[in-house]
Amino acid sequence: MSRSPKRHTATEVTVVVDPAIPVRDRAGIADLLHALPRRAADDLQVSSAVATDLLGKAAATAGAGGALTAVATWAQSGIHTPRPGSLTELLLTGCDWAALLGLLALAGGGILTTVLGTLRLTETRQLRRLLRTARTRAVRTDALTGPAADLLTRAQSAVAAIRASRLHHADLAGLHGRTEEHLPVELWEIAQALQQYSDLAGTEADGGDDAAAGLRAAERKALAEVLAAAERRIEALELYAASAAEADRRLEELAAVERLEARSEQVLELLARTAAADVAAADTRTLAEQTAAAGRALAQAVDEAKDAADVVLPEPGAAA
Repeated sequence: MSRSPKRHTATEVTVVVDPAIPVRDRAGIADLLHALPRRAADDLQVSSAVATDLLGKAAATAGAGGALTAVATWAQSGIHTPRPGSLTELLLTGCDWAALLGLLALAGGGILTTVLGTLRLTETRQLRRLLRTARTRAVRTDALTGPAADLLTRAQSAVAAIRASRLHHADLAGLHGRTEEHLPVELWEIAQALQQYSDLAGTEADGGDDAAAGLRAAERKALAEVLAAAERRIEALELYAASAAEADRRLEELAAVERLEARSEQVLELLARTAAADVAAADTRTLAEQTAAAGRALAQAVDEAKDAADVVLPEPGAAA
Protein backbone atom coordinates (compact mmCIF):
# COMPACT_ATOMS: atom_id res chain seq x y z
CA MET A 1 0.00 0.00 0.00
CA SER A 2 1.33 3.44 -0.84
CA ARG A 3 0.30 7.00 -0.28
CA SER A 4 -0.37 9.45 -3.09
CA PRO A 5 1.60 12.66 -2.87
CA LYS A 6 -0.29 15.85 -2.21
CA ARG A 7 0.21 17.76 -5.41
CA HIS A 8 0.36 21.49 -5.76
CA THR A 9 -3.13 22.96 -6.09
CA ALA A 10 -2.37 26.55 -7.12
CA THR A 11 -4.47 27.79 -10.01
CA GLU A 12 -1.49 29.25 -11.88
CA VAL A 13 0.72 26.53 -13.33
CA THR A 14 4.30 27.39 -14.23
CA VAL A 15 6.74 25.35 -16.27
CA VAL A 16 10.52 24.87 -16.20
CA VAL A 17 12.12 23.38 -19.32
CA ASP A 18 15.59 21.91 -19.74
CA PRO A 19 17.77 24.74 -21.14
CA ALA A 20 19.69 22.21 -23.25
CA ILE A 21 16.63 21.94 -25.50
CA PRO A 22 16.62 24.34 -28.51
CA VAL A 23 14.93 27.65 -27.77
CA ARG A 24 12.11 27.08 -30.26
CA ASP A 25 11.24 23.69 -28.74
CA ARG A 26 11.43 25.15 -25.24
CA ALA A 27 8.84 27.77 -26.14
CA GLY A 28 6.64 25.12 -27.77
CA ILE A 29 6.86 22.82 -24.74
CA ALA A 30 6.01 25.65 -22.35
CA ASP A 31 2.98 26.66 -24.42
CA LEU A 32 1.86 23.04 -24.75
CA LEU A 33 2.12 22.28 -21.04
CA HIS A 34 0.32 25.48 -20.11
CA ALA A 35 -2.55 24.39 -22.34
CA LEU A 36 -2.80 20.87 -20.92
CA PRO A 37 -5.17 20.25 -17.99
CA ARG A 38 -2.90 17.71 -16.29
CA ARG A 39 0.77 17.07 -15.75
CA ALA A 40 2.84 15.97 -18.74
CA ALA A 41 3.67 12.59 -17.19
CA ASP A 42 0.08 11.48 -17.66
CA ASP A 43 -0.81 9.39 -20.68
CA LEU A 44 -2.14 12.20 -22.82
CA GLN A 45 -2.72 12.31 -26.56
CA VAL A 46 -2.60 15.63 -28.33
CA SER A 47 -3.63 16.61 -31.82
CA SER A 48 -3.52 19.75 -33.87
CA ALA A 49 -6.43 22.16 -33.88
CA VAL A 50 -5.45 23.65 -37.25
CA ALA A 51 -8.61 24.61 -39.18
CA THR A 52 -10.70 21.78 -37.72
CA ASP A 53 -14.01 23.24 -38.91
CA LEU A 54 -12.61 24.30 -42.29
CA LEU A 55 -11.12 20.84 -42.86
CA GLY A 56 -14.53 19.25 -42.32
CA LYS A 57 -16.20 21.73 -44.64
CA ALA A 58 -13.56 21.18 -47.33
CA ALA A 59 -14.02 17.41 -47.14
CA ALA A 60 -17.79 17.82 -47.30
CA THR A 61 -17.47 20.11 -50.31
CA ALA A 62 -15.27 17.58 -52.09
CA GLY A 63 -17.76 14.81 -51.31
CA ALA A 64 -20.71 16.85 -52.50
CA GLY A 65 -18.84 17.77 -55.69
CA GLY A 66 -18.06 14.12 -56.37
CA ALA A 67 -21.66 13.13 -55.80
CA LEU A 68 -22.94 15.90 -58.07
CA THR A 69 -20.52 14.91 -60.83
CA ALA A 70 -21.56 11.27 -60.59
CA VAL A 71 -25.26 12.08 -60.76
CA ALA A 72 -24.80 14.48 -63.67
CA THR A 73 -22.69 11.95 -65.57
CA TRP A 74 -25.26 9.22 -64.96
CA ALA A 75 -28.01 11.50 -66.21
CA GLN A 76 -26.03 12.36 -69.34
CA SER A 77 -25.53 8.71 -70.13
CA GLY A 78 -29.28 8.24 -70.51
CA ILE A 79 -29.73 11.04 -73.03
CA HIS A 80 -29.09 10.14 -76.69
CA THR A 81 -28.91 12.73 -79.51
CA PRO A 82 -31.52 15.22 -78.30
CA ARG A 83 -33.47 17.26 -80.82
CA PRO A 84 -32.21 20.87 -81.13
CA GLY A 85 -34.25 23.26 -78.99
CA SER A 86 -36.01 20.48 -77.16
CA LEU A 87 -36.41 20.08 -73.40
CA THR A 88 -34.06 17.11 -73.57
CA GLU A 89 -31.32 19.33 -74.99
CA LEU A 90 -31.84 21.85 -72.19
CA LEU A 91 -31.65 19.00 -69.67
CA LEU A 92 -28.40 17.79 -71.23
CA THR A 93 -26.95 21.31 -71.03
CA GLY A 94 -27.93 21.52 -67.36
CA CYS A 95 -26.23 18.19 -66.74
CA ASP A 96 -23.08 19.50 -68.41
CA TRP A 97 -23.03 22.54 -66.10
CA ALA A 98 -23.79 20.41 -63.05
CA ALA A 99 -20.94 18.04 -63.93
CA LEU A 100 -18.58 20.99 -64.37
CA LEU A 101 -19.57 22.52 -61.02
CA GLY A 102 -19.23 19.12 -59.39
CA LEU A 103 -15.74 18.68 -60.78
CA LEU A 104 -14.72 22.16 -59.57
CA ALA A 105 -16.08 21.47 -56.07
CA LEU A 106 -14.42 18.05 -56.04
CA ALA A 107 -11.07 19.45 -57.15
CA GLY A 108 -11.13 22.53 -54.90
CA GLY A 109 -12.39 20.67 -51.86
CA GLY A 110 -9.96 17.84 -52.45
CA ILE A 111 -6.95 20.17 -52.74
CA LEU A 112 -7.95 22.16 -49.66
CA THR A 113 -8.59 18.95 -47.71
CA THR A 114 -5.16 17.63 -48.68
CA VAL A 115 -3.37 20.86 -47.71
CA LEU A 116 -5.19 21.24 -44.39
CA GLY A 117 -4.88 17.56 -43.61
CA THR A 118 -1.13 17.70 -44.25
CA LEU A 119 -0.75 20.75 -42.02
CA ARG A 120 -2.84 19.13 -39.30
CA LEU A 121 -0.87 15.88 -39.47
CA THR A 122 2.45 17.74 -39.41
CA GLU A 123 1.48 19.82 -36.38
CA THR A 124 0.03 16.80 -34.58
CA ARG A 125 3.33 14.98 -35.01
CA GLN A 126 5.20 18.06 -33.77
CA LEU A 127 2.95 18.37 -30.71
CA ARG A 128 3.35 14.69 -29.86
CA ARG A 129 7.13 14.96 -30.24
CA LEU A 130 7.16 17.96 -27.89
CA LEU A 131 4.95 16.11 -25.41
CA ARG A 132 7.27 13.11 -25.42
CA THR A 133 10.19 15.45 -24.77
CA ALA A 134 8.29 17.29 -22.06
CA ARG A 135 7.64 14.11 -20.09
CA THR A 136 11.34 13.84 -19.22
CA ARG A 137 12.70 17.34 -19.80
CA ALA A 138 10.11 19.68 -18.32
CA VAL A 139 8.63 20.18 -14.85
CA ARG A 140 5.24 21.68 -14.01
CA THR A 141 4.44 23.00 -10.57
CA ASP A 142 1.20 21.01 -10.44
CA ALA A 143 3.29 17.84 -10.80
CA LEU A 144 5.05 18.58 -7.50
CA THR A 145 4.09 18.16 -3.88
CA GLY A 146 3.02 21.31 -2.07
CA PRO A 147 6.39 22.17 -0.42
CA ALA A 148 8.33 21.39 -3.60
CA ALA A 149 5.97 23.45 -5.75
CA ASP A 150 6.26 26.39 -3.37
CA LEU A 151 10.05 26.18 -3.53
CA LEU A 152 10.04 26.06 -7.33
CA THR A 153 7.72 29.07 -7.43
CA ARG A 154 10.16 30.94 -5.18
CA ALA A 155 13.04 30.01 -7.47
CA GLN A 156 11.17 31.20 -10.55
CA SER A 157 10.25 34.47 -8.83
CA ALA A 158 13.87 35.08 -7.86
CA VAL A 159 15.10 34.40 -11.40
CA ALA A 160 12.42 36.69 -12.85
CA ALA A 161 13.40 39.46 -10.40
CA ILE A 162 17.07 39.15 -11.35
CA ARG A 163 16.31 39.32 -15.06
CA ALA A 164 13.96 42.28 -14.57
CA SER A 165 16.52 44.30 -12.63
CA ARG A 166 18.14 47.30 -14.24
CA LEU A 167 21.51 46.02 -13.08
CA HIS A 168 21.09 42.86 -15.16
CA HIS A 169 19.18 44.35 -18.09
CA ALA A 170 21.73 47.11 -18.72
CA ASP A 171 24.68 44.84 -17.76
CA LEU A 172 25.96 47.50 -15.38
CA ALA A 173 28.07 44.99 -13.44
CA GLY A 174 29.34 43.12 -16.51
CA LEU A 175 27.61 39.91 -15.35
CA HIS A 176 24.80 39.66 -17.88
CA GLY A 177 26.41 36.90 -19.94
CA ARG A 178 27.41 34.75 -16.96
CA THR A 179 24.03 35.26 -15.32
CA GLU A 180 22.09 34.29 -18.46
CA GLU A 181 24.21 31.17 -18.73
CA HIS A 182 23.89 30.27 -15.06
CA LEU A 183 20.25 31.00 -14.21
CA PRO A 184 18.51 28.56 -16.62
CA VAL A 185 20.80 25.70 -15.61
CA GLU A 186 20.35 26.45 -11.90
CA LEU A 187 16.58 26.67 -12.21
CA TRP A 188 16.40 23.43 -14.18
CA GLU A 189 18.57 21.52 -11.70
CA ILE A 190 16.41 22.78 -8.84
CA ALA A 191 13.25 21.76 -10.72
CA GLN A 192 14.67 18.29 -11.40
CA ALA A 193 15.57 17.77 -7.76
CA LEU A 194 12.12 18.88 -6.63
CA GLN A 195 10.46 16.61 -9.22
CA GLN A 196 12.44 13.62 -8.00
CA TYR A 197 11.66 14.54 -4.41
CA SER A 198 7.94 14.74 -5.20
CA ASP A 199 7.97 11.38 -6.98
CA LEU A 200 9.55 9.71 -3.96
CA ALA A 201 8.04 11.66 -1.08
CA GLY A 202 4.49 10.45 -1.62
CA THR A 203 5.15 6.78 -2.33
CA GLU A 204 6.39 5.55 1.04
CA ALA A 205 5.41 1.93 1.61
CA ASP A 206 3.40 1.08 4.74
CA GLY A 207 3.84 -1.96 6.99
CA GLY A 208 6.96 -4.06 7.51
CA ASP A 209 9.14 -4.85 10.52
CA ASP A 210 11.33 -2.63 12.64
CA ALA A 211 14.17 -2.80 10.12
CA ALA A 212 11.84 -1.52 7.41
CA ALA A 213 10.66 1.24 9.74
CA GLY A 214 14.28 2.24 10.27
CA LEU A 215 14.84 2.33 6.54
CA ARG A 216 11.74 4.45 6.06
CA ALA A 217 12.97 6.89 8.70
CA ALA A 218 16.36 7.09 6.97
CA GLU A 219 14.61 7.68 3.65
CA ARG A 220 12.47 10.48 5.10
CA LYS A 221 15.60 12.09 6.51
CA ALA A 222 17.35 11.85 3.14
CA LEU A 223 14.35 13.36 1.35
CA ALA A 224 14.21 16.17 3.89
CA GLU A 225 17.87 16.89 3.16
CA VAL A 226 17.11 16.96 -0.58
CA LEU A 227 14.41 19.53 0.08
CA ALA A 228 16.71 21.53 2.36
CA ALA A 229 19.50 21.48 -0.24
CA ALA A 230 17.10 22.78 -2.89
CA GLU A 231 15.96 25.51 -0.52
CA ARG A 232 19.58 26.57 0.09
CA ARG A 233 20.08 26.97 -3.65
CA ILE A 234 16.87 28.96 -3.85
CA GLU A 235 17.95 31.18 -0.96
CA ALA A 236 21.14 31.92 -2.92
CA LEU A 237 19.01 32.96 -5.89
CA GLU A 238 16.88 35.13 -3.63
CA LEU A 239 20.03 36.71 -2.20
CA TYR A 240 21.17 37.50 -5.74
CA ALA A 241 17.73 38.98 -6.49
CA ALA A 242 17.85 41.05 -3.30
CA SER A 243 21.35 42.29 -4.18
CA ALA A 244 20.17 43.25 -7.65
CA ALA A 245 17.18 45.07 -6.16
CA GLU A 246 19.45 46.91 -3.73
CA ALA A 247 21.75 47.88 -6.60
CA ASP A 248 18.72 49.17 -8.50
CA ARG A 249 17.73 51.25 -5.47
CA ARG A 250 21.25 52.70 -5.29
CA LEU A 251 21.12 53.48 -8.98
CA GLU A 252 17.80 55.25 -8.48
CA GLU A 253 19.26 57.22 -5.57
CA LEU A 254 22.23 58.17 -7.73
CA ALA A 255 19.90 59.26 -10.51
CA ALA A 256 17.90 61.30 -7.98
CA VAL A 257 21.09 62.96 -6.71
CA GLU A 258 22.16 63.72 -10.26
CA ARG A 259 18.77 65.23 -10.95
CA LEU A 260 19.09 67.35 -7.79
CA GLU A 261 22.60 68.41 -8.79
CA ALA A 262 21.29 69.42 -12.19
CA ARG A 263 18.53 71.40 -10.47
CA SER A 264 21.10 73.00 -8.15
CA GLU A 265 23.08 74.19 -11.14
CA GLN A 266 19.90 75.61 -12.61
CA VAL A 267 19.11 77.33 -9.30
CA LEU A 268 22.63 78.83 -9.12
CA GLU A 269 22.30 80.03 -12.69
CA LEU A 270 18.95 81.56 -11.83
CA LEU A 271 20.52 83.30 -8.79
CA ALA A 272 23.26 84.67 -11.03
CA ARG A 273 20.66 85.98 -13.40
CA THR A 274 18.83 87.50 -10.41
CA ALA A 275 21.99 89.32 -9.36
CA ALA A 276 22.42 90.60 -12.89
CA ALA A 277 18.79 91.68 -12.80
CA ASP A 278 19.47 93.66 -9.62
CA VAL A 279 22.38 95.41 -11.32
CA ALA A 280 20.20 96.12 -14.34
CA ALA A 281 17.49 97.48 -12.05
CA ALA A 282 20.02 99.78 -10.35
CA ASP A 283 21.14 101.02 -13.73
CA THR A 284 17.53 101.58 -14.70
CA ARG A 285 16.92 103.55 -11.51
CA THR A 286 19.99 105.70 -12.24
CA LEU A 287 18.71 106.36 -15.74
CA ALA A 288 15.28 107.16 -14.30
CA GLU A 289 16.82 109.64 -11.82
CA GLN A 290 18.89 111.25 -14.58
CA THR A 291 15.80 111.47 -16.75
CA ALA A 292 13.86 113.03 -13.89
CA ALA A 293 16.69 115.57 -13.32
CA ALA A 294 16.65 116.40 -16.99
CA GLY A 295 12.89 116.84 -16.81
CA ARG A 296 13.24 119.18 -13.83
CA ALA A 297 15.90 121.19 -15.67
CA LEU A 298 13.64 121.48 -18.66
CA ALA A 299 10.75 122.61 -16.46
CA GLN A 300 12.98 125.28 -14.88
CA ALA A 301 14.08 126.44 -18.29
CA VAL A 302 10.47 126.72 -19.37
CA ASP A 303 9.62 128.76 -16.26
CA GLU A 304 12.59 131.10 -16.85
CA ALA A 305 11.59 131.52 -20.49
CA LYS A 306 8.09 132.49 -19.39
CA ASP A 307 9.45 135.06 -16.93
CA ALA A 308 11.65 136.57 -19.60
CA ALA A 309 8.71 136.72 -21.96
CA ASP A 310 6.70 138.65 -19.35
CA VAL A 311 9.41 141.33 -19.17
CA VAL A 312 9.92 141.71 -22.88
CA LEU A 313 6.33 141.56 -24.09
CA PRO A 314 3.81 144.38 -23.25
CA GLU A 315 0.70 143.68 -21.26
CA PRO A 316 -2.34 142.88 -23.40
CA GLY A 317 -4.50 145.98 -24.05
CA ALA A 318 -1.68 148.43 -23.33
CA ALA A 319 -1.42 151.53 -25.64
CA ALA A 320 0.99 151.32 -28.53
